[in-house]
Amino acid sequence: AVGRPVVFVGSEDCAIGQWVKESGGGWGVAPDDVNGLRQVLRAAEDATKLANCGEAALMFSKKVFSKKINARRYAEGFSF
Repeated sequence: AVGRPVVFVGSEDCAIGQWVKESGGGWGVAPDDVNGLRQVLRAAEDATKLANCGEAALMFSKKVFSKKINARRYAEGFSF
């Protein structure tokens, strides 16, 4: 939500892993993939890539996690 890229260590099948993958806002690495983590950390040294991932994370956050959108989704899920 603050426009910073992330490195997520965990399953890509969980919600956070899916968000990182879908948003393009960072990198996901399996918990037991030490070499993969090294590669990701090297990739994260690229200032242009960091800026692009940060922007993607911010746009995804605004699209998926905004209060206005989620309040509407919540309200639409209930019938009175």
